[in-house]
Amino acid sequence: MATTTAPSRFRSLVRRCPVLFGFVLMFACTWPIDLWAAAASHGWVSVAIPPVLLILVGYGFVVAAITMTAIVDGRAGVGALLRRFLVWRFAVVWYAVVLVGPFAVDLAGIGIDVLLHGTVPAFDQPFLRRIVGPSLGLAVTLPLFFLMGVLTNGEEIGWLG
Repeated sequence: MATTTAPSRFRSLVRRCPVLFGFVLMFACTWPIDLWAAAASHGWVSVAIPPVLLILVGYGFVVAAITMTAIVDGRAGVGALLRRFLVWRFAVVWYAVVLVGPFAVDLAGIGIDVLLHGTVPAFDQPFLRRIVGPSLGLAVTLPLFFLMGVLTNGEEIGWLG
């Protein structure tokens, strides 16, 4: 009589309930960081979370989706999931709107703020500088954050996974 090992039994259980385990994994990848940051904001812990982790926590959904796809469908499933990003579903003009749109919304918000308050916001300490520090120039970090935000849309991978 053949016995199954604990890892194979667990993998079988995960394959039978992939959505449940996917949600558990997603929360396991995000909540510890979120809860620690919340505790730090109230002064309950003395060690603060690095700001870059607070941005990356949004990608716990991606980690869960890719991990669950790998468990359920293997390497071929992960490849199929990631290949979906190479499918052009709309005209090129709509991709341009998606890429330029966030900048246009930001500039419109700044313009409205200037119209309402009469002063230009201070740009000497941008949020990005607090995340990466002064060591990297904005010319390097801004395109990296733009690519991360636009090209690695966590919601898309998460729901497709």
